[in-house]
Amino acid sequence: MFALVDCNNFYVSCERLFRPDLQQHPVAVLSNNDGCIVARSEEVKSLGIKMGTPVFKVLSLIKKHNIKLFSSNYTLYGDISNRVMSTLENLSSEIEVYSIDEAFICLKNIPHQQWESYGIQIQKTIYQHIGIPVSVGLAPTKTLAKAANKMAKKNKQKVCSIYNNTTHSLNQINLTDVWGIGAGYFKILNAYGVQTPIQFINLNPFVVHKLLGSKGALVHQELCGIQCLNLDNTPHTPQSVCYSRTLAKSICEEQLSSILALFSEKIALKLRKRRCKAKVIRVFLKTSSYTQHHTVYVSQQRTLLHPSNDSRAIFICAQKILAHVEFREWKKIGLMALDLSYTEQHSLFPQEHNSKIMNIMDTINTKMGAKTIQLAASLQATNTKSSWKNQAYKSPRYTTQWSELPLVHI
Repeated sequence: MFALVDCNNFYVSCERLFRPDLQQHPVAVLSNNDGCIVARSEEVKSLGIKMGTPVFKVLSLIKKHNIKLFSSNYTLYGDISNRVMSTLENLSSEIEVYSIDEAFICLKNIPHQQWESYGIQIQKTIYQHIGIPVSVGLAPTKTLAKAANKMAKKNKQKVCSIYNNTTHSLNQINLTDVWGIGAGYFKILNAYGVQTPIQFINLNPFVVHKLLGSKGALVHQELCGIQCLNLDNTPHTPQSVCYSRTLAKSICEEQLSSILALFSEKIALKLRKRRCKAKVIRVFLKTSSYTQHHTVYVSQQRTLLHPSNDSRAIFICAQKILAHVEFREWKKIGLMALDLSYTEQHSLFPQEHNSKIMNIMDTINTKMGAKTIQLAASLQATNTKSSWKNQAYKSPRYTTQWSELPLVHI
């Protein structure tokens, strides 16, 4: 028994949180370098603007309807997401954070007669504590909970439960809305004459397994109300961390080095938060695909002498890689930390001093705001960010930066 809690138009809701004057106004959030639309308010959706639409294609609509644009502000969205998930953890002891704006909750101790009232309680608590509107779908399986959440977004209450009358409920959604039915599966099922969730449910399980394999059969069973998936609340241990950026303008060689220093800081901070260290560092660079010249892609890596999550060690390694690469007008820059170690490995040459420096740096930056202390090499990239990173509509980091706190004029 599960509930899926999904924040409505999450990026837009985060922006509206500090701009209540935009509650009924059309709002869109843009991708990196303000290229495409990645989040839309209901008002923007009603204008027929699709997800991922390049901004230049809808400039006339943006001007005509006075659509308010925001550059993506992932620092703000990440912090608001953490607050939403913390609130959900207070409401339930068993929770699976599925994405930045979605989480599954276990309902095993709640009678199905109380599901809808519990969903309303979740909704009201999150809105009261944080101000983010959510939709809640409740059902016997995770796949049905996803479907219920899809239906909840269409009703005024934004809460929907599926328990017995599955057929009536699934008539309200398309087959492609079912969690696990992508374009590939839909094409196979469509060729077999299956076009709706009800037709899919009525298929013989052996036929489903033959057509879609074991994964498709699992989706079929879940949709029929047979629980196959449990909450996955074990922490994931990725084996790589990556940070990359497509540049808005051409840069010089000195700027490239400074940008890699900035990326080194960001990756090292992620490693320290996850309490792991990297053994291998990779730099990848790519020229523009839209010039007369042949596109050049370079990817080189180097093994660290000792596994590290020290910003300086990672940057020095990146510099050594860069020394063997001919400078070009790079359009995309990326840095990766690979072969991560989650267990403390003792070295013959202890680096406790370096660890203490990084811990002190993190403590000060957490207390006083990001970039209070940073590598000298990354200062140029930080100070000239507007020249290589196009974010003309970025909102302040209201919840994480002291200097960007909202001001109240009385």
